[in-house]
Amino acid sequence: MIFLLIYVSVPSKINSFVEPFLGGGAVYFNLENKVNFVNDFNKELISFYKIIQDKEKLTCLSKIIQQMDV
Repeated sequence: MIFLLIYVSVPSKINSFVEPFLGGGAVYFNLENKVNFVNDFNKELISFYKIIQDKEKLTCLSKIIQQMDV
């Protein structure tokens, strides 16, 4: 519900998006603009987002997850 209140307030066209507290990235991942600046205090979270942006690293991560016995 809160996401929808925030999302409908975002202009349909923006030049750049700055998110100092990325968290789950709900707004960020629903934007279509090309210039984004994101940050978060949680270094592991930012590392994860960097990994999933790199196709080779994402493939490696996927293989590791598939090998895990969960």
